[in-house]
Amino acid sequence: MKRYIIAILSCATIMWSCSEEALLPFDGPEPVVNEAILPQGQHDYDASIKALYDRLGVIPMYRFTDEDWCWSVTSDIRMRYDYARDVDHGGYLLVEADERYVGEQLALVQTSVLDVFPDTLLRQLLPMKMLLASDIIHNTGSLTGHLPESDYRHENAYSGYGYVAFSMGSEKVTSLTEAERKTFRIDGLKMLLNRGIDNDIIPCDPDFARVTDYTLSYATTSDANQAGLINEYYLTPKSDWRIMVQNIITTPYSTMASKFLNKYPNIKKKYDIVTTYFIEHYGIDLQAIGNEP
Repeated sequence: MKRYIIAILSCATIMWSCSEEALLPFDGPEPVVNEAILPQGQHDYDASIKALYDRLGVIPMYRFTDEDWCWSVTSDIRMRYDYARDVDHGGYLLVEADERYVGEQLALVQTSVLDVFPDTLLRQLLPMKMLLASDIIHNTGSLTGHLPESDYRHENAYSGYGYVAFSMGSEKVTSLTEAERKTFRIDGLKMLLNRGIDNDIIPCDPDFARVTDYTLSYATTSDANQAGLINEYYLTPKSDWRIMVQNIITTPYSTMASKFLNKYPNIKKKYDIVTTYFIEHYGIDLQAIGNEP
């Protein structure tokens, strides 16, 4: 019996020693991102980047590596090919900006997206890193084999773990159509608004949450609309709040009224709460964005 106890104690001692070694601090080189990396180059727009950092505490980076963006909380989000299974896994590729066009890209981001928000809110919404990319490519993945590049999505904005990213740091920024500018604007606004709502920086108004009984299931879209839901699948106050905001900034008032507001009193009640909330708290007229041609 004593031998068993000694053996157990010996094993415990070894395991404790191993666990202590595992907790030793990492001694290798680690990427450091702070204001010391500014300026990243020698361009006229570097002064604007430094001013943005001084104002909002965000570091716009047009030079970055995979380590700056590839990790989520639990996994590597890079697109990749699984050789063993011969399938494409979904993921992202962020391509560094062409430095010749970063000035115009930064101006587009500021005037189309950032200028909508008050600085007090932006300081909460923006993480330390803002990656200025030439392209943000999303491969949605295939369960059966290869996804052709023609099916890749090219996105305007992305919210990652510890960063936000914007595309258009390429020659394309010099020849955008009005429709492309509007799409870039909406994608950027949705990204930041969703980030704020998901992280409770832009909390759901309690009056909004009281309109609908989220403990019930709604069998049809009509039932959901009657209860105040635009979509019957969004059955939490936070997700409902998010989808209402998205609908307002992407839909002219005339369409909102004919499709929802004039038919469903509970949706109208929620619409009024959302639009009033954003004007009173942030000075943002969501419907004015939706009305833009």
